[in-house]
Amino acid sequence: MMSLSEQLTQELRKLYHFKLTNIPELDQPVLIVLDYSPLVDQIPISIAFDYSGGPKCWLSVCRVRMIDGQGPSFYQKYREFCFENRRFYPYSIQSFPMSIFQNINEFTSACRILYRHAYLD
Repeated sequence: MMSLSEQLTQELRKLYHFKLTNIPELDQPVLIVLDYSPLVDQIPISIAFDYSGGPKCWLSVCRVRMIDGQGPSFYQKYREFCFENRRFYPYSIQSFPMSIFQNINEFTSACRILYRHAYLD
């Protein structure tokens, strides 16, 4: 399993409620961001990233919206799971670069991109 740098771990602790963990239903460890929203007054969602850099993510929303014809695609093969009283739904995405796990700005950008696709209505 890849490990986060101490610097990134400290930056994540300042900005996010996150866990790097194994989920029994999954074959790989995931990095889970709990209750994320870009702004304080927006509805929070939770996001799990395939930490191996694969084209997988999980969102705590069951529907997403396409933006300019692009967005995460529901992909049941990756399996749903529950973590800390939140249900995570599986999505296939174009892989984020591994640099999101090395650079806090890129990680934040990935979270914002996924948040924009979440259907919250």
